[in-house]
Amino acid sequence: MKLISSSFLGLFYVSILISSASAQITTDGSTNTNLTPTDNGVRIDEGDRAGGNLFHSFGEFSVPNGSEAFFNNASDIANIFSRVTGGNISNINGLIRANGAANLFLINPAGIVFGEGARLQLGGSFYGSTADSIVFPDGEFSATDLDNPPLITINAPIGLGFRDEPQPIINDSVADNLGLQINAGETIGLIGGEIAIRGNGVTPEEGNINNITAQGAKVWLGGLAEAGTVNLDENLNPRMDDNVARANVSFSNGARVDVADAGAGEIQVIGNDITLTEASQLLGGIAEGLGTTEATAGDVTLNATGAVNLSGESRIENRVNVGATGNSGNINVTAESLSITDGSVFSASTFGTGNAGSVRLNIAGEANLTSSNIFSNVESGAVGNAGNIFVTANSLSLSDDSFFIAGTFGQGNPGSITIDVTEAVTLSNDGDILSRVGENAVTEPESSGNISINAGSLTIADGISSINTSTSGQGNAGNVKLNISGEANLIDGNIFSNVESGAEGNGGNITIEAGSLSLEDGAQLQTSVRAEDEERPGGRGNGGNISIDVEEDLLLSGIDEDGFASGILSQSQRGTVGNAGSIEINSQNLNLEDGGIISSSALGQGNAGSIQVEATESVNIEGFTIFDEDTTRTSTIETELRSIAVGDTGEIEITANSLSLSDGGEINSSTFGQGNAGNVRLNISGEANLIDGNIFSNVESGAEGNGGNITIEAGSLSLEDGAQLQTSVRAEDEERPGGRGNGGSISIDVEEDLLLSGIGEDGFASGILSQSQRGTVGNAGEIEITTGNLTLTDGGRVSASTSGTGNAGLVTINASQNVSAAGENSQGNVSGIFSNVSRNAVGNAGGIEITTAKLSLTGGGEVVTATFGNGDAGNLTVIASEYIELVGSGEEVPSGLFASSIESDGNGGDLIIATDKLIVRDEAVITVGNFQQVVGSREPLPPGTGAAGNLEINAGSVEVSNRGTITADNASGIGGELTLKADSLTLENQASVSASTTADRGQGGIITLDIDDTLIMRNSSLISARAESGANGGNINIDAEFIIAFPSNGDGNDILASAEQGQGGNITFTADSVFNMRFRRATPGNRTNDIDVSSEFPSEEFGEASFVSLGLSQPEPLATETITTSNICSVAESPEDTTNLVVRGKGGITPAPSEPFNADALITDELSNVSQTKQPVGAIPELSLQNGNNDNLEPNPNYIPPHIKPVAYEDNGEPVYIARGVIKTEDGNVILTAYPTKNNATRTPTDAANCH
Repeated sequence: MKLISSSFLGLFYVSILISSASAQITTDGSTNTNLTPTDNGVRIDEGDRAGGNLFHSFGEFSVPNGSEAFFNNASDIANIFSRVTGGNISNINGLIRANGAANLFLINPAGIVFGEGARLQLGGSFYGSTADSIVFPDGEFSATDLDNPPLITINAPIGLGFRDEPQPIINDSVADNLGLQINAGETIGLIGGEIAIRGNGVTPEEGNINNITAQGAKVWLGGLAEAGTVNLDENLNPRMDDNVARANVSFSNGARVDVADAGAGEIQVIGNDITLTEASQLLGGIAEGLGTTEATAGDVTLNATGAVNLSGESRIENRVNVGATGNSGNINVTAESLSITDGSVFSASTFGTGNAGSVRLNIAGEANLTSSNIFSNVESGAVGNAGNIFVTANSLSLSDDSFFIAGTFGQGNPGSITIDVTEAVTLSNDGDILSRVGENAVTEPESSGNISINAGSLTIADGISSINTSTSGQGNAGNVKLNISGEANLIDGNIFSNVESGAEGNGGNITIEAGSLSLEDGAQLQTSVRAEDEERPGGRGNGGNISIDVEEDLLLSGIDEDGFASGILSQSQRGTVGNAGSIEINSQNLNLEDGGIISSSALGQGNAGSIQVEATESVNIEGFTIFDEDTTRTSTIETELRSIAVGDTGEIEITANSLSLSDGGEINSSTFGQGNAGNVRLNISGEANLIDGNIFSNVESGAEGNGGNITIEAGSLSLEDGAQLQTSVRAEDEERPGGRGNGGSISIDVEEDLLLSGIGEDGFASGILSQSQRGTVGNAGEIEITTGNLTLTDGGRVSASTSGTGNAGLVTINASQNVSAAGENSQGNVSGIFSNVSRNAVGNAGGIEITTAKLSLTGGGEVVTATFGNGDAGNLTVIASEYIELVGSGEEVPSGLFASSIESDGNGGDLIIATDKLIVRDEAVITVGNFQQVVGSREPLPPGTGAAGNLEINAGSVEVSNRGTITADNASGIGGELTLKADSLTLENQASVSASTTADRGQGGIITLDIDDTLIMRNSSLISARAESGANGGNINIDAEFIIAFPSNGDGNDILASAEQGQGGNITFTADSVFNMRFRRATPGNRTNDIDVSSEFPSEEFGEASFVSLGLSQPEPLATETITTSNICSVAESPEDTTNLVVRGKGGITPAPSEPFNADALITDELSNVSQTKQPVGAIPELSLQNGNNDNLEPNPNYIPPHIKPVAYEDNGEPVYIARGVIKTEDGNVILTAYPTKNNATRTPTDAANCH
């Protein structure tokens, strides 16, 4: 039966106004109902009774304004069932009342309107409905089926039955500012088609005017859009099945439903679309000043098959109000979609004493908040715990200052927020999800509010949008856990779990699992302990940990408008007490760009945390952003101990397939405060490329502590354009003293190539550095490199040096293939490997050990362990299985190997070389001396004053040419000991081997040349242990099969142990043959090959030259005593200048150039010394020793037998003949001849024509 032509609400209301003018109550005669007019309205008596049930049937039922409908039931009646069958709307604008505690059911299928004056005065519950019937187990009491007698039953109803197009119920009641009122513990139910609750437009600020007041009672609002049944349970609570079509429920124009009381108040709204507009309110909870500690408010529940929409500052509250005691109920929303806009609010907070309620949103589709909020807080002054917020939706959006908050600002714990969204969660323009401990809050120990989000994607953007579980009071921050199956994008948005300024407690953890994650334009993840400010001290507590697991890419890029960099941060900031948390990242690719930062640093009293990164593909750290002239944000992974901090720095560990640091990108685990720097460990299976990028673990200026270690394992490693690895103790500056502590070690293990090359824009060279710099106190760390190839070019360097007070570190290099250093950069920095003590430093150099197949130093490339300060140079050991090649020079310094003391009173280091082939050419140098080796116009630094080190070379072949030098020279004291063992040694084109000294006292060094085959000298080459000033000449020992000196221009090829003012040194030859050398003073430009043990100062101090020839035969029995020979080639010079010539070995020559052989001149196997008679220094005959079996002597070298042509060359215009044979005269004298002789030949000796 169709009772009204339209259910459109506006048209319906017009019809109500028309019909209300003839409002009346009539019976339809189907029940024994009596109506009696009264002064106030109508009294309703009798009816049909069945047990505790009373039935009335009306034709019409309307109550005008100011009148009443009084159900005069017996006091023992439990339920009054009344129906309106006439087909007209019931307009209730007056009072409906009944006796006792009876429940009143009023059904009118035509519709019901409660006007502004409508009131209820009932002891029981009220159910107003536009249902067609009241359903019982044994039938129905129908308002539309009038053909049959009405059901009169003792049973309790089980439902309300609706036929097609259920009609609306409208409530405009604001009577007594209370509207429809029901007693506590009872129920008011409006069950129709559409339900419209309409206020009178009064805003909350203007006063509280209710449409329904059910303090401590239940309000049930809802209806059906088509035929169906609303069920009633045994307590007469309506229940609506999910499969029925629901009608809309609306609250407008300041509508207000209030069930707040001492507890138990409950609101349920069931419909299709549920709408609150124009500051409408649904209010539950514990009312102000009421309640007990056991009291609990009921829930506010909205269940919509369509949308739930709140706008215009509408509110749904379930609160413990100010002065109230008890626990708040929950707010539950189930809908297809949710929209909360224009300042609207859900609040389940506590302002009194008791716990806040939870907010549960179960949204099948979109949930959107715009300029609106959902609270479940412990507000300021309250005591209790915050509730939780649960959201399930297809998507969730919070924008324009919208937020979820389950925090505490009083005494109590914050609540948790759990969000489970199928698709996107979007926070924009200051959209926030918060579970905070407020500034004055106090929580229980170990308690915190957590935020958990599961979503398909997450976006936090446009302003200061955030997810925040921080603490600003006394209590712990909560944890944040995000599980995002797709992209998580933070664009100028944040996720915080901090210990804020003034707070005491620990930061929470942030855990993110996502398909990809990007932080851009200043976005941050942060679990920091925040800094002190003007009003509050720094936080007290430990920062939380951050864990990120991303299937694909993790990006951090850029800064925001305030200069804050995009970052993942767990810092204990300035003025705080507590440790920073750790950061753990797993991703496919990690990219930090334009100032992006990952930091677990300490600026207060506490330790920095550790950072662990694992990327299945790449880690890229690149670039910087300039914010203003004072602020530049550099892309960085750091775990630092900052200035004024007290604690230790954490460690950084990165595992990836490839690593790239470029354009200023950094990895930094340094200390600027009082504490140790952390270790950095990189495990890179492929390429690691640093291009103007740096890895630091330093003790910075002003810091006190030890540097951390840097350990790198990689397939290949390159440092270019000023890139550096550094574990240094940094220098003093204008404001801070130098660091105090030891530098960390650097360990590099690279399977293939390690390249260091170039300088950056700031002029710093690419390098691997562990340095103790100027003004510091502490040792530099060690450097250990294992690689296939080590290449240093364009100023690239490896250095473990000291410029302060402390020792330099040891450098150890193991390269399976090649080590090369070549050239210098535009700043004049040469490429090389260094372990030095710098000028004014106090400490020892650490030394260098290199093991490789090939070593190549060219264009000024150097390997140096030197001292320029107060301390000793270190030892240098080079083992190259194939060759060592030292070639050329830079603009000011030569290529070479150095273990020197320069401008220092320290000692030079020892230098040990082992290789199959050694090449030193084109001004290259090997030195343990204390003279600085320079080239070009550069003035060398003053020489050192300490002892030179020892130099030991073991090689297959040694080639020194084109001013190449091997030296153990010394400026003070004793020259170094130079030992060279090789198959062959070639000195060519002004090459030199030297162990000289320029000291006033002391002596030149010792040179030992142990050559299995041939020593060759060409073109003014030099072997020297000469002494300048007052020092004595050094000693030279040469053991070779052949010693060959080729004709030379210039200074000639010389072997010197001479002295300037002291005693000449000793020269010992052990050889089969010495070719083309002359025993005489070596003077510049004489073009002769000289052996010189002379002293330029006229004194009695002379050296010795000893010859041991291993191959000459022994014609006579061995002599056992020293014999003085007679003249064979006297020297017609002044007897004042004298020297010594000691001859040892097989075969005989005169013991002195002025004496001939005599009969007693015999040779012994014991190589005993012959007479050491002093003779005048002058034109000493040339000595040539050659193997032979001759026992005949020819005293005249001008005699040329007819069968042989003597070998001769010009020396100062005179012919000089090489000894080719030996003869013995009848009186026993032995004479060398210029032609081969036979053992049985006898010749008469004559003086040589050139001996006068």
